[in-house]
Amino acid sequence: QHQPLSQAQLRADRRFDMKLTNRFATEGAQTPTTVMDTRQEQRSSWQEHFKVNQAAEEAARRKQQALVDAQMKAKTEEMAQLAEITEKLAQKEKELQDKIDAANKVKMAARLAELKDFASQVSSADSNLEARLKSEQEERDKAQVLQDEEAKKMAKSFFASIISTAKIIAKNCKRVGDMTGENNSDLHDSTSISYSFFQDVVSNLDKMAKRLTEMIATNILQIDDSVFNALGSHASMLAAGISKLLAQARQCTDPTSSISLMSPDDRTKLIGQLSLSCTYTIKQLLTELVAAKLSEAGTVLSEDAVEVEARSAVGEVKVEVTRKAVVRHSFTPTKPLSAYSPKVKCLSGFLKKVAVRARWRNVVDEYATSPASKSLRHRSKLLEEVLSTEETYVAGLELLLSRYYEPLKASKMATEAEVAVVFSSLSTIYGFNIQLQKALRARRAEFPSKSTLGDIFLEYAPMMKLYVDYVNRFDASLTMQEELQKRPQFVSWCEAQAQGNQAHSLSALLILPVQRCPRYELLLRDLIKFTPDEQLDHALLVKAHKKVQEVNKYINTKKMEAEVRTKLIEIQKCIEAAVPVVIVSPSRMFVSECDCTYEGKPAHMFVFNDEVVLCKQGSPKMKHIETVHYNNLAVSTTTPGSLCLVGPEGRKEITCDPPALCTQIAKDIHESIEAFALNILLDDNIHSQNHHRIGFTIVTASWGVLKHEEKVADVTDILLKIVKEQGGSLYLKKGPKKAIFPNPAPGKRKQLRIMYSNNGDVETLTYEDEEKAAQDHVQQQRRCGDLDLRG
Repeated sequence: QHQPLSQAQLRADRRFDMKLTNRFATEGAQTPTTVMDTRQEQRSSWQEHFKVNQAAEEAARRKQQALVDAQMKAKTEEMAQLAEITEKLAQKEKELQDKIDAANKVKMAARLAELKDFASQVSSADSNLEARLKSEQEERDKAQVLQDEEAKKMAKSFFASIISTAKIIAKNCKRVGDMTGENNSDLHDSTSISYSFFQDVVSNLDKMAKRLTEMIATNILQIDDSVFNALGSHASMLAAGISKLLAQARQCTDPTSSISLMSPDDRTKLIGQLSLSCTYTIKQLLTELVAAKLSEAGTVLSEDAVEVEARSAVGEVKVEVTRKAVVRHSFTPTKPLSAYSPKVKCLSGFLKKVAVRARWRNVVDEYATSPASKSLRHRSKLLEEVLSTEETYVAGLELLLSRYYEPLKASKMATEAEVAVVFSSLSTIYGFNIQLQKALRARRAEFPSKSTLGDIFLEYAPMMKLYVDYVNRFDASLTMQEELQKRPQFVSWCEAQAQGNQAHSLSALLILPVQRCPRYELLLRDLIKFTPDEQLDHALLVKAHKKVQEVNKYINTKKMEAEVRTKLIEIQKCIEAAVPVVIVSPSRMFVSECDCTYEGKPAHMFVFNDEVVLCKQGSPKMKHIETVHYNNLAVSTTTPGSLCLVGPEGRKEITCDPPALCTQIAKDIHESIEAFALNILLDDNIHSQNHHRIGFTIVTASWGVLKHEEKVADVTDILLKIVKEQGGSLYLKKGPKKAIFPNPAPGKRKQLRIMYSNNGDVETLTYEDEEKAAQDHVQQQRRCGDLDLRG
């Protein structure tokens, strides 16, 4: 009643009055006058209150609007003042910038005049300098372009990135050698263009070397461990060689350094040796990388591909020892023991025996639960496993010869040629493993007084190369088995010979020799893991494992070579040409092939590591169209599904379907071109650096733990001095080298790695001469022989 009502409330109140009047009218009564008058008075009061409040609100609103207008006016005046100040500051800044520009123009004009004067002086002093600077600038631009292209290729191809990076490193190594070998007075002037270009080359060489090492360390190609270790070794050698080259090259910019004071011939010889070392290491790295790529999986017989019979894992033997609480009592006799009765003396002796037995029992229990005891039990199980698996393997070979080879050879189910293809050189392998089995049996008879196996595998590892012929012919054996399986008589005979045992089937027994050499490597690796370092057999096992690993690598390499040779022969047979096309070549490798369209006609393309061969589709012979060599050749994908070969002989458009295949073929050709160009560049560098090297000379030499760069010392100068004293040869007797070389890793087994040139041919040799052998008194087993290198 005391608050004003809004219009909506007043309307609601009127509606209420109407309802009240209607109600009284419905009931037949009249609306009381007093009620209606009261309601009318209330409404009038409410309307007056509403008008008063509305007027008050309007006055407050006007007051607020006036206040806002005043504030806006003040803000407008403030903004105008700020705009005026900003305009003045901009005007002053413009005046200051004009002064600075004028001063810079004066300085630039003066500097330009100085440069013109300097250029005229240089031109008058040496007319050829301008052309030389121009060529250096062009080389710098080319290097930058190559670097930019390399960054683009990195996302497309890991292999091509490594090849391109190695190419940049090889070129920069040659540039460093050329610039430091000449009259390098320009390198002493930090303001000269030659100095700036030289610094750019050195920094780029350092950057590319680190990049190459990091790319190889990632192992993106997922190659086999043995091949990856070889790549890592070459990469570390390259990094060490480049660091030495850079250290000597940076001294050339200091006119007071020893290398700057050398004669040009001596400086050329020193830098040339380091550059040759880097170049040859890149060539070795390229060879390993190309072989790993073309073999796809890295190796033919990698550990993951070996399908050996499941052998039980050598688990830890749990020895539970229950210890009883021992209550100890002490007794101090009050008189001499002789004064006691014989029963007391007997009891005292018995208690001493019990105490001694308890003490020894505790010693035995502690040893049974010690890591040394667990390792010994593991080793014993592994020794038994080596012997038992060899027995099982030889028994399988005997079964294969007695049940299949000899009866099949005597029967008429297969010809002698077919039998020879299926079983290959199995008899030779059987004879070798019989000898190995006898040696292992003889060693088992000497257990545990003599439990070494490393010496046996060291002796027999070189003869494991007998497996090469069997592994190379295994694919042909499988093909011949498939042909023989088409004869029902042969199938029924094989089932009868297997006697229901799948493990004794012909195919299961024939694969045993393929799996055996990798199995030796696995067994030796496990033995090394559980053989203590101080034990005599540890060093022998390490050497034996390395030998067996080398044999497996050799078998894989020969297998790949045989497959490549077989593929090349097959391609040679299916190509027909008026002039014979030579496909089979010692250095040629098959990369890929596909059907395509060339000059609007169906064709077939063979991609090799040094050329592309185009043939007309046909069966069984394909007519030769054209051979495109990789000399100065480039490849590009113009449109999806087509590629273009651009070379000295013109432009060749080739279309492949589907587009994904075309992209892959273009990638293969591009990578092959890059590898081919890098090989040519390396050969040219080696030839240019070796043309004056006649006879025997040391390129570089390292001594220490080769796997750790911080534990390796450079002994090149020491060996060069020895070669000079010995009249051009290098002869070192076996034994510790403390008196000759520094000791970068005391107490560690060290190796001597030498890269030497003999009448221009560069070779690498790693010589092991273990210092620790003298401490173990087993020199005859652990030392290597004399080192003898003669020109």
